[in-house]
Amino acid sequence: MRAVLVSLVWLLCLPALAAAPAAKAPAPAAAPVPAGDPFDVSAVKAKLLVLTDGKGHYLALVKPFSMEDHDQEVMFYSSDGKVFWEQLRAGGGKNGDKWDRAFWEPRQKLDRQAPSVWRSDDGYQILCDERTTALTLLSAEDGKKIVDAATFFKRRWKHKAVALARDDTGTYFFVDRPVEPKDNKLFRVFRGKRGEVKPLAMTNIVDDSEGTIFETKQGKLRVNLDKAEADQFWTVGKTKVKLKLLPIDANLPLIYTELGAYSGPLGTPCDDL
Repeated sequence: MRAVLVSLVWLLCLPALAAAPAAKAPAPAAAPVPAGDPFDVSAVKAKLLVLTDGKGHYLALVKPFSMEDHDQEVMFYSSDGKVFWEQLRAGGGKNGDKWDRAFWEPRQKLDRQAPSVWRSDDGYQILCDERTTALTLLSAEDGKKIVDAATFFKRRWKHKAVALARDDTGTYFFVDRPVEPKDNKLFRVFRGKRGEVKPLAMTNIVDDSEGTIFETKQGKLRVNLDKAEADQFWTVGKTKVKLKLLPIDANLPLIYTELGAYSGPLGTPCDDL
């Protein structure tokens, strides 16, 4: 008898269960927007050409003009067509409808051609390391849709390498600081073996004609950027270790790929292409 009553109750509840609305799936979280300084493109927005590799990567740029229009020769890169990062010019030229423009890419080895994008008789192409990628120019209508829906930022990379030194055991000392404001003293000091450098806790900075001393809780780093041949030291208590100051330009690939101070994309086309 009890089983019969349970079955009757279950049958009576079926209409109510069928009428109950299905639980809504949670709305997908909005994709986080990278922190960056907005770039006002209003002055050049209508002039931006949009190039793509057909795989979701985009370049938006104002093609090279005369030297009088040099300030408008901006270029931006996006890995998704939604967020564009300003590219820093590193040279270029123009001959009629043909042009090329090199951009900042510190991971490029010095013995190779500078990363650049260009237009030639073969169309649009971009070079990263030894990889050449063909690009296609979007129609004015499609390019406008991309630009109108996108967010533009100033350069993604915020820090500038200042000094690099090494002792005879392979321990590196690396100093950087924010790109802006100009001549700021917001230095950071890293120390460690290749691939394992870690930031040190800064306590003071001494900067004068004899060089710069970066005082940290772990020790003092003394470098003279104007005199590579001068004595450079790492001092802990009474122990002083002599260092070799290394040229920044010749060691950019090491700094940005192997040292360990940095990780993540730089915001340049060579992140993906």
